[in-house]
Amino acid sequence: MEGIMAVRDLIRDFLRKYDEIISPVFRFILYFITFMSIKGMYGYSELFGRFVVIFLLSVICALVSDKLSVLIAGMVVLINTLTVSKEMALVYLMVFVAMYCLYIRLFSESAWVLLLVPVLCMLKLKFAAAIIVAIFVGAIGMVPAAFGLVLFYMAKYTQEINDILASATEETDFSVFDYMKDQLIGNHTLLLEIVVFAAVIAITSIIYNIQFNYSWYIAIGVGGLLMIIFFAVGGTIIESDVSMGEVILGSIIGIVVSLVVQVVKRLVDYSRKEKVQFEDDEYYYYVTAVPKVVGNKKKAEFDKKKQQKTENDSEAAAAVSNAVRRNTNNAQRSSANNGQRNNTNGAKKSSTNNAQRNSANNAQRNYSNNAQNNNGR
Repeated sequence: MEGIMAVRDLIRDFLRKYDEIISPVFRFILYFITFMSIKGMYGYSELFGRFVVIFLLSVICALVSDKLSVLIAGMVVLINTLTVSKEMALVYLMVFVAMYCLYIRLFSESAWVLLLVPVLCMLKLKFAAAIIVAIFVGAIGMVPAAFGLVLFYMAKYTQEINDILASATEETDFSVFDYMKDQLIGNHTLLLEIVVFAAVIAITSIIYNIQFNYSWYIAIGVGGLLMIIFFAVGGTIIESDVSMGEVILGSIIGIVVSLVVQVVKRLVDYSRKEKVQFEDDEYYYYVTAVPKVVGNKKKAEFDKKKQQKTENDSEAAAAVSNAVRRNTNNAQRSSANNGQRNNTNGAKKSSTNNAQRNSANNAQRNYSNNAQNNNGR
C-alpha cells in the first residue's frame, strides 16, 4: 500500500506542477479519440474523415471550453448526417438543439459525458459508463448519458438509412422521418438502457454522497451489481437482445476504473476517524474528521510542516510573553520613578512651605519685639 501511495503522490505532484501543459495535452487526446470515434460512427463526409482535419479539430477543442467543444463535435456529426440525407440531418439537428439548449447550456461542466457515452458504446464498453458518470458527475449525469445513448443508436440508424437509400430506386417509397420515429420509439433495448442507466447513476450517486464508513466503495460496488441485476431482470421482461456478457464485463470494468479513480482522487483511513464538537456565538458544530492516507514521503513533509508550525507558534508565544514581561517591567519602573519624583517634589514643597512659615513667624516675632521696645521707651 505504501508503494501505491508513493506512486500516486508522485503522479499527482507531477500533474499539479505541469498542469498548464498536461491538461491541454490530455484534452487533445480525449477529443482526438472522440473525433476518430465520430469518423467510425458517422464517417460519411470525406472532409471530416481526413487525419489533418481531425487533428486540427482536436487541437481547437483542447484549447476551448467543453461547451464549445461539444458544439463543434455536434456540427461535425450534423455535416456527416447531411451527407446521407437532409431529413436525417434535420432529425439529428432537432435532437441536438433540444439537448444543447435544455442541458449543456445549464450544466456545461458535465458536457463531456455526452461525448464519453457514445465512444464507450462504440468500444462495446457502454455498461461501464453509468458507474463512471455517477462517480464523476453525480445524478445530473443522467440526462447527458441518455442523450449519449440516443446519439449512438442514431449512428446505427444513419448507417441503415444510408444503405437503404443507396439501394433505393425512384419507385421506392421510403420516409426517413417515419423510419427514425419507429426506431427510436419502438426500440425497447434503447428504452431499457436509458432507464437502467438513470437508475444506476441516481442510486450510486446517492450512496456515494451519504456520510458513513466506506460509502464511496460501497456505492461503486452497488452500482456494478445493480447494473447486472437490472439488465438481467429488464431484459427478461421485455425480451431485449442485451448481451449479458457485455453487461457483466462492462460492469466489472466500470467498478475497476471507478476504484482506481477513487484511490487517486481521495483515500482515507476510517480506523482513525474522530468526532469533534465546538461552538461559537451562534452555532454548535459537530464535525467528523477522517484523516487522508498518504505516502511516507508526504507524511514526512506533513510532519515537518507540523513541527515547524509548532516551533513557530512556540517562538511567537515566547515573543509575546517577552514583550508582555518587558512592558510590565517598564510600567513598574515608570511607576517607581513617578513615585520617587512625586516624593521628591513633595519634600521640596514641604521644605519650602516650612521655610516660608518660619520666615513669616520670625518676621512677626521681630515686629512684636520692636513694638514692645518702642512702647517701653
